[in-house]
Amino acid sequence: MLSIPVALFYALNDAEPKTGLPQPRQLAAIVRLLEVTPIDERQAVVEALQSSEMSVRVAPDAQLQTDLAPLWPDEPERTASYRAMLDGRAFAAYAVPRNLFNQSRGGLLTAVEFRVVLNDGGVLIVASESAMMFTERGVPLGFPTAFLGALIAFVALLLLNREFRSVQRLARAVEAIDPADPHAALPEIRARTAEVRLLIEVFRRQQAQVASLLKARSAMIGGIQHDVRTFATRLRLRIEKLSNPEDRRQAETDIADLVSLMDGALIATRGEAGSLDLELIDFSDLVCGEVKDRRASGRDIDLTVETMPTGFDILGDRVALRRVLSNLVENALRYGTSAHVSLTAEAGIVKICIDDDGPGIPAAKRDELMQPFSRLEVSRSRETGGAGLGLAIVQTLVAAHDGNVSIGDAPKGGARITVTLPRFTPSTRAQD
Repeated sequence: MLSIPVALFYALNDAEPKTGLPQPRQLAAIVRLLEVTPIDERQAVVEALQSSEMSVRVAPDAQLQTDLAPLWPDEPERTASYRAMLDGRAFAAYAVPRNLFNQSRGGLLTAVEFRVVLNDGGVLIVASESAMMFTERGVPLGFPTAFLGALIAFVALLLLNREFRSVQRLARAVEAIDPADPHAALPEIRARTAEVRLLIEVFRRQQAQVASLLKARSAMIGGIQHDVRTFATRLRLRIEKLSNPEDRRQAETDIADLVSLMDGALIATRGEAGSLDLELIDFSDLVCGEVKDRRASGRDIDLTVETMPTGFDILGDRVALRRVLSNLVENALRYGTSAHVSLTAEAGIVKICIDDDGPGIPAAKRDELMQPFSRLEVSRSRETGGAGLGLAIVQTLVAAHDGNVSIGDAPKGGARITVTLPRFTPSTRAQD
């Protein structure tokens, strides 16, 4: 891309091209210096003027005219600037053939030769050479090719950037895909390369396959849940014949836990598939109802609600949210002996915190506990705990409501589970 500013420089700069040529003022100074120097001392001056790009010599018997081609045959104004500085001295400029090769430099040479008649009749010959080849306007000989190459590279970059934008649009579209809707096709993305078109088509097929798998899984769990409930009903009828009340109570508890486990799995699957039944809910009513039920059964639980003029309305699935509250409160009561519930509303969100008085949850284990079938080794063993799905179900259902779950430390040293959900506002409805 360097060739573009170079091209602009040559196009806009009115100065003499920088090709190693002696400028008119420089050539005139050389002439005057040699003319005021005695003839027997001129050789010393000539040697002092020699350089790697310019040679100077005085030939007493040289002719002004040679068989070389004029340097600027179609641009007399260029020679005029030299003639003006030379005060009318006879002057000529010639182009040396450009296929010369300087073995010592290892490069092609561009050479020009200036001839000026001195006042004593001698002819000053100044030859200027450059390791690069230049046109008559001072542009490097390979510059047009370099400029064309830069232009082709620029066009290729534009085309490549166009394809990159297609891939970026595809990535954003895939990120926004709702796997629960097999008819939600990707937006039309125009791509010229076969590879990008193939990638888009693969994502379209994968979207349909994921939606189909989720639907099949939901149907399978639903069928299993139905069968489990049927078997559970039969088992309840049979355990009624058990003579030992304690055995009957434990059997009923196991059956209830099994049904609850299947219910949780099914509703979590619905949350992952995006098939929850959303309605406008006053979240504070759900929280108060859960706390009231626990108090009625003699559990140690308290509730603090920060009164908000805007209310605690959210868009959510009532059954799913009750499952979230039930799991969190039951965990706090089971593993922390008590539950301290606080409900607040902030800018755009509803937040509920559930603290317990237990030993807390180590920071290194908090992310792990959000995974299915994950339990703390001591306090959440099979004797005192469940299957390790409670927090995983909470995480799935809260995420399905565009909310967030975090585990922290309670002020009194126990565990704190914080759930934030987007609060319903008229602008929320407009966006939906």
